[in-house]
Amino acid sequence: MATSAFLFALVKTLTPDEIRRIRLDASQHIIGSKNRYLLLFEYLVKLPKSYEYNEDEVKAALAEEISPRQFSQIKNYLDTFVSKSLRIHRGSKNKSDQVRERIDEARIMFDRGLYDQCAKRLHQSKRDAYELELWHELLIICELERRNMGSLGTKDIRQIASELSDEICAVHDRMTNLHYYASLYDQVYAIVRCSFDDTREGDVMLVKDLILDKRMHNINKAKSLHAQKFFCKIRAQAAMLFKEYEEACDWYARLVELWQGNPQHSKESPRGYIIVVTDYAGFCLRVGRYEEFAAAVYSLQKIAVPTARDAAELFQNVAHLKLLGALNLPKLEDRAHVISELDEGLKLHLAGMNPARVLALYHNAMMLLFLSGDFRSAINWNVLIISERKSSARRDIIVFAHLLELVLHYEAGDHDLIERLYRNNRRFITQYEKLNDYERELLNLMRRLPALIDKSKFHGALKQLRGTIASLLASGMRDRLGLEELWCWLESRISSRPIAEVYRELKQENRNP
Repeated sequence: MATSAFLFALVKTLTPDEIRRIRLDASQHIIGSKNRYLLLFEYLVKLPKSYEYNEDEVKAALAEEISPRQFSQIKNYLDTFVSKSLRIHRGSKNKSDQVRERIDEARIMFDRGLYDQCAKRLHQSKRDAYELELWHELLIICELERRNMGSLGTKDIRQIASELSDEICAVHDRMTNLHYYASLYDQVYAIVRCSFDDTREGDVMLVKDLILDKRMHNINKAKSLHAQKFFCKIRAQAAMLFKEYEEACDWYARLVELWQGNPQHSKESPRGYIIVVTDYAGFCLRVGRYEEFAAAVYSLQKIAVPTARDAAELFQNVAHLKLLGALNLPKLEDRAHVISELDEGLKLHLAGMNPARVLALYHNAMMLLFLSGDFRSAINWNVLIISERKSSARRDIIVFAHLLELVLHYEAGDHDLIERLYRNNRRFITQYEKLNDYERELLNLMRRLPALIDKSKFHGALKQLRGTIASLLASGMRDRLGLEELWCWLESRISSRPIAEVYRELKQENRNP
């Protein structure tokens, strides 16, 4: 993203309530009859999220109010003003923020010679910092206590100094221990993320060597709750790399227990807790632990969130899991209810959601309807994806939507649209990537299908593409978006069975190879 577009990107993340507060703050700083940085703010707010920021266009639109010479200065001021307003009006401040504020207050009291008040604030801050494992803040508190101890008039300064020295050493030891597990997690996570596209034997061996360290043999080697969380995540990520999904699920279950056993940590970082429970539910679904999956989704819905942005994060995770559950559970959930919940939730939370996650929800809703045979409704969700064709988020979803659009309209009986869709969608896809074999074969098949009246030729064409996709799945491309679903559609057409039945059989085979 160009530097000039940073302010626009920030403005597009604002909620209606945040926009209202910024307007109120700006109204208190009007110079003359106009507030030029507010004029720029209002213009940026009105631009659609899909707008590709062009600073020259913005300058031209506001040329009468803001001269080109002053534009850069006003833009920088607005960026600072928006950031300051967000900082001041943050939602309910958590305990970590309160600790840092009391540390600042203690500094002020010390500078003004109010040493007893300084000590009182430091004592309160230290208690909460230990509870939340704020090691960096604890070092600052200990340093302020060391500076303050000579001004309190206490007799046992030597003993206090010795205790503070021991405490600082203990905090340093905890920080070193936490740093080891955090650093190791970063290494393992990076390897696992890269392995999604290409699992290399060398990477697998490297992770095995990393977790052979004696500090990874026992969770009690991790000396703090945060370190133990990293321990569990390291073991879960390693198990994923080794394709030991049951073990990965067990480690995520342990991780959820750590969060649930320390409610203050969950309250301090609701988004982190949401992510952990979501990952755990996803693994439960993957390995067939359906009761645990349902319990995890239920507990996820009960998490209290302090801000609208956290509420949007919670909604998209719950909606994602419910869609996956409807796709994968042995008995199909109430499809209409799941889709209705998603539709209503999007109306409430869409503004605060990540565009990539929105596209993923559209895709999963569309696939649920496609696999259920409701092609007309699936088209409606597919249209939402295609309308975001200019978005840079999740190009894989957008490209696949253009491929599947032909299948959906063919199944819905819109055969007269196929030729036009073939030309338009092929042109769109080739703008962004070279067509691979299966994409080219699928497009050509969909172009020919409406004219294939002879049943043997019809099945022959389907079997040829099914064979191509089957070879790709067998070669390790099972995680490529949409391949399995397309194979299921072809198989259902050839065997005259519902797509959902074929899909569930395939998922069962994947769980029990």
